[in-house]
Amino acid sequence: MNRKLKMIYILLLVTLNFSCVEKKSAEKEIDKSELVSTSKTDTLKFTSGIRAIFQDSKGNYWLGSHKEGVSVYDGKSFEYFTTNEGLSDNQIRSIQEDKNGKIWFGTANGY
Repeated sequence: MNRKLKMIYILLLVTLNFSCVEKKSAEKEIDKSELVSTSKTDTLKFTSGIRAIFQDSKGNYWLGSHKEGVSVYDGKSFEYFTTNEGLSDNQIRSIQEDKNGKIWFGTANGY
């Protein structure tokens, strides 16, 4: 099993292990083209924990953190987005994709 796939499995297991019941919140549509990344790196740099993991239709993995916004992993590097780039809150509770390929984030801020 390659290293990247192992990492994804580990992240998924950690997230499932620490997941908890949360309040249902409204979601806000975010188009990746509307966001400007704070940085790009080949390692995940979240320290507050991961609350949501989602694989989109293009094969990218979206990781929602407890306090540090969102990261998207394209198989090569992680790209980061926070309230500075347009998110309504840095606590990401859910991530989904609609039929048009737009990514939606449920946040602690309720939209």
